[in-house]
Amino acid sequence: MRKHLDPDPTEALDRLSRAITAGEPIYDFRADDGIHHTIWKTSAQEATAVVDAFGAIPALYIADGHHRAASAARARTQIGGDEASSFIAVAFPDNQMHILPYNRTVKDLAGRTPAQFLDALRARVPVTSASSSSPPYA
Repeated sequence: MRKHLDPDPTEALDRLSRAITAGEPIYDFRADDGIHHTIWKTSAQEATAVVDAFGAIPALYIADGHHRAASAARARTQIGGDEASSFIAVAFPDNQMHILPYNRTVKDLAGRTPAQFLDALRARVPVTSASSSSPPYA
């Protein structure tokens, strides 16, 4: 197997991230949902370096917000102008994020029994049993 000779583009982001987060954060708190948030301010030079480093990544995948991105693309086509040419987004290297489960709660079975509801659901998507009623947060 041939080793890829190009440097990993996320290495530059890792290096920048370590440099930026070595300083004191401007916000550091735990939200009501138990998730810890820490935010650092960057200089204009650091922000430009981060944008440039992301530019070296060959592909970005939208894990959430794809409907918003598609809506923004339609608005740009239909409306045009400077205001429709961009939208707010955020990107993270895969090794610097943790994706939490996106669980759903069913409030109304639409007149079905729980067994009938699960049978109808299984006809459309894979359904697995959970070992507990609490979502797993690692």
